[in-house]
Amino acid sequence: HSFRIKMGSETITFISNDKQEFDLPFEAAKTAGLVEDFFESSDDNEENNDGGKPNRREMEFPRVEGRILSLIVDFLKHHNEEQMKEIPVPLGGSTFDEVMDQEWYKEFAHALSQNKTLFE
Repeated sequence: HSFRIKMGSETITFISNDKQEFDLPFEAAKTAGLVEDFFESSDDNEENNDGGKPNRREMEFPRVEGRILSLIVDFLKHHNEEQMKEIPVPLGGSTFDEVMDQEWYKEFAHALSQNKTLFE
């Protein structure tokens, strides 16, 4: 799949079930493959009636709360800047810290586990 819209500095807005909005670059959003499918039918450089600027792109997530969607957006933005290394198999240790050497991903996983977000 590929986007049929101009990438450049385009952004997409994710909207949670409690109507919180989170903007992120398309490049970051496309990591979540469903974004490409969602906009696949869009025409190249689609324009609105507002001076030729591209239409605002939005995706609603009716089953995701804003606090969770915020974490997803943070992850996608960071992953766009620094991709997470593949975790080796077999594992090189018995804990996440032993197999992950990227500090941001370690801290992100620890924060999720501390507030039990991983289990929601």
